[in-house]
Amino acid sequence: MRVVVKLLGTHRSFLPPGGRGSTVPLDFDHSPVTLREVRERLGIPPETPRIVFLNGNPIDDAHPLTDGDELAFVSPVGGG
Repeated sequence: MRVVVKLLGTHRSFLPPGGRGSTVPLDFDHSPVTLREVRERLGIPPETPRIVFLNGNPIDDAHPLTDGDELAFVSPVGGG
Protein backbone atom coordinates (compact mmCIF):
# COMPACT_ATOMS: atom_id res chain seq x y z
CA MET A 1 0.00 0.00 0.00
CA ARG A 2 1.30 3.46 -0.88
CA VAL A 3 0.34 6.89 0.42
CA VAL A 4 1.82 10.17 -0.73
CA VAL A 5 2.66 12.71 1.95
CA LYS A 6 3.25 16.44 1.52
CA LEU A 7 5.03 18.11 4.43
CA LEU A 8 4.44 21.85 4.69
CA GLY A 9 5.78 24.53 7.03
CA THR A 10 7.76 23.23 9.99
CA HIS A 11 6.92 19.65 9.01
CA ARG A 12 9.41 19.82 6.12
CA SER A 13 12.15 19.06 8.64
CA PHE A 14 10.72 15.50 8.82
CA LEU A 15 11.10 14.87 5.09
CA PRO A 16 13.04 11.60 4.73
CA PRO A 17 15.71 10.98 2.08
CA GLY A 18 14.11 10.32 -1.28
CA GLY A 19 11.50 13.03 -0.94
CA ARG A 20 11.06 15.45 -3.82
CA GLY A 21 10.51 19.06 -2.78
CA SER A 22 8.10 18.64 0.10
CA THR A 23 6.51 15.35 -1.03
CA VAL A 24 7.41 11.74 -0.26
CA PRO A 25 5.72 8.45 -1.15
CA LEU A 26 5.53 5.92 1.70
CA ASP A 27 5.01 2.20 1.10
CA PHE A 28 3.50 -0.13 3.71
CA ASP A 29 3.25 -3.92 3.56
CA HIS A 30 -0.23 -3.99 5.12
CA SER A 31 -3.59 -2.31 4.77
CA PRO A 32 -5.30 -0.36 6.16
CA VAL A 33 -2.73 2.04 7.54
CA THR A 34 -3.64 4.79 10.00
CA LEU A 35 -2.44 8.36 10.07
CA ARG A 36 -0.70 7.48 13.34
CA GLU A 37 1.46 4.91 11.49
CA VAL A 38 2.38 7.48 8.84
CA ARG A 39 3.29 10.05 11.52
CA GLU A 40 5.44 7.49 13.35
CA ARG A 41 7.21 6.41 10.13
CA LEU A 42 8.12 10.05 9.48
CA GLY A 43 9.32 10.54 13.06
CA ILE A 44 6.83 13.31 13.82
CA PRO A 45 6.26 13.43 17.61
CA PRO A 46 2.59 13.19 18.67
CA GLU A 47 2.79 16.55 20.46
CA THR A 48 3.86 18.41 17.29
CA PRO A 49 1.06 20.85 16.38
CA ARG A 50 -0.45 19.89 13.04
CA ILE A 51 -3.50 19.71 10.87
CA VAL A 52 -3.54 16.80 8.46
CA PHE A 53 -5.67 16.77 5.35
CA LEU A 54 -6.63 13.61 3.46
CA ASN A 55 -7.56 14.42 -0.11
CA GLY A 56 -8.46 17.93 1.11
CA ASN A 57 -10.42 16.96 4.28
CA PRO A 58 -9.03 17.18 7.86
CA ILE A 59 -8.53 13.84 9.68
CA ASP A 60 -7.26 12.54 13.04
CA ASP A 61 -4.58 9.97 13.96
CA ALA A 62 -6.97 6.99 13.99
CA HIS A 63 -8.31 7.59 10.49
CA PRO A 64 -7.76 4.56 8.19
CA LEU A 65 -6.03 5.23 4.89
CA THR A 66 -6.30 3.41 1.57
CA ASP A 67 -3.89 2.86 -1.28
CA GLY A 68 -3.19 6.05 -3.21
CA ASP A 69 -4.36 8.49 -0.54
CA GLU A 70 -2.65 11.88 -0.48
CA LEU A 71 -1.94 13.51 2.87
CA ALA A 72 -0.81 17.03 3.67
CA PHE A 73 0.73 17.88 7.05
CA VAL A 74 0.20 21.59 7.74
CA SER A 75 1.39 23.71 10.66
CA PRO A 76 -1.50 25.56 12.30
CA VAL A 77 -1.30 29.33 12.07
CA GLY A 78 -2.52 31.64 14.80
CA GLY A 79 -3.46 35.23 14.55
CA GLY A 80 -5.90 37.73 15.63
